[in-house]
Amino acid sequence: MNIRRYPGTKPFERNEHELFFGRTADIEKMLELMRFEPLVLLYSKSGLGKSSLINAGIIPELEFDKTTNNQIFTLRFTKYAQNVTKPIDNIVGRIKSTDTRRNLLDKVLPNQNSLWYHLKKRQLENEAETHFYLFFDQFEEIFSYPKEQILDFKQQLKELLYVKVPQNVRDELDLMLEIDHDFLQPHEIEKIYKPLTVKVIMAIRSDRMSLLNQISDYLPNILKVFYELTPLDRKKAEFAITEPASIANNSNFEFISPVFSFDENLLKRILDYLTENNTKTIETFQLQMICQRAENLVIEKHKQFKLPKYRIENTDLGELKSIFAAHYHESLQFFSNAEQQNRIRRVIEEKLIIENSRMSLPDKALLREEGIDEGVLRQLLETRILRSEPNTTGGISYEISHDTLVAPILEAKKVREEAEEEARAEAERQEELRLAREKAEKARIEKDKQRKIMLIMSSIAFFALIALIVSVVFYFDAQKATEKAEKNLKKFEIAEKQRLKTEANSLFQKAKNLQTFGETELAIDYLKQAIEKDSTNQEAQKMLEQIENQPERLH
Repeated sequence: MNIRRYPGTKPFERNEHELFFGRTADIEKMLELMRFEPLVLLYSKSGLGKSSLINAGIIPELEFDKTTNNQIFTLRFTKYAQNVTKPIDNIVGRIKSTDTRRNLLDKVLPNQNSLWYHLKKRQLENEAETHFYLFFDQFEEIFSYPKEQILDFKQQLKELLYVKVPQNVRDELDLMLEIDHDFLQPHEIEKIYKPLTVKVIMAIRSDRMSLLNQISDYLPNILKVFYELTPLDRKKAEFAITEPASIANNSNFEFISPVFSFDENLLKRILDYLTENNTKTIETFQLQMICQRAENLVIEKHKQFKLPKYRIENTDLGELKSIFAAHYHESLQFFSNAEQQNRIRRVIEEKLIIENSRMSLPDKALLREEGIDEGVLRQLLETRILRSEPNTTGGISYEISHDTLVAPILEAKKVREEAEEEARAEAERQEELRLAREKAEKARIEKDKQRKIMLIMSSIAFFALIALIVSVVFYFDAQKATEKAEKNLKKFEIAEKQRLKTEANSLFQKAKNLQTFGETELAIDYLKQAIEKDSTNQEAQKMLEQIENQPERLH
């Protein structure tokens, strides 16, 4: 299967662990904490790679460990919405055994539905020593659920972590043994009382950690053992940039791009940009977006040259800050119909971002939106604008792939709304012009009518001199009205022409700014609009010819 070297906007997955660089120490420290503690809190600011650390770092190490039977379950919480599955039911849906045979637990309390019951049932099904790992990603979202659902979650989690056998199970077992001493054999009772080995890892944004106070009454040690995932330093970031590009195809991976390297000056420029010249820390998401853009360039070069190895030069990437906004705009270009693009944009910008935050919606809700179908959703997943996750209702939930995309999408929304307002104003101006022309046409028709009247009156002048005089008066009144209407129309057309020149100059200036920042395609679009509004604008025509005649565009 062809895979990318850099996941871009989506987190690393389990099968991408060999591409996951720069976090070796974090993985080792987390595993050490998990070895001795039942509950570990992983926190950091958004965009630093908590999900990737879990998926491509910690979980693969647990899977590689064959000394115990490690059973791993992951759940990524999403924001609460009506009809969404309860947290406990969501977890049960993942840990519930597929073995429908009755076991010792069913003899005591059949068909229970607690977390303890389902993991205990799995333990009884395995002769080997079994360790259970529950990873709760994006844990801050659980606090958006109703209080009674949070209460149920923390009560059951406390029972799972800190109670050897729940009280209701002990009471029922004692009652059964009192009635029948041979109800269970001693070795069977020992199995029921054998402690579960459960490790719970919660990943949460650092700016939401205060929410944990809502479950500290049942989980008082919630803040006792924690690990902060800090940003990559410059050296580790360089490792994460250069190493994936150098891996050749092997039995584990067949890459969509050939091997490539980064020019030293480009590498320095990337690291300077990510650190703002060593004044800030590096966000993993931004690093991955830039690296994915570099990989895309290599893919395009390989289509033409078919070389075994490539080098990305310093000038190849252009302005780095434009990559994030360009990613959103370029993703929309896969949809050739402009009307469809606008419909898709409205769904992304107005339905999947609420109050500057990402919102998760099920596929059924999205597919009801105008312009959205399964093909559109697949394309948005492919371009990493959206990410998806199975839900327990049998469908898929979708959301914007990462918080870092929210700002450029909202900026694009602002530009779109300004353009729509400008188009609305232009439509109003065109309507005013149409009405003025219609009024002038009516005046012309009235003039023709009066001219005919004059002809008729002149032919019967001998019989109605007074009527002739009256018709002459009518004629001159109509003439004045016509001249006045034509004069007003001429003024309007002169003002309209001046407005179009002004707008064309404004578009020309925007195009110059866009070209400065490397946004060539947008600059071309603005230049064409300027020429359409004012065909005499020679500066815009000259600049458009210069851009279109650039060598890289001719190829």
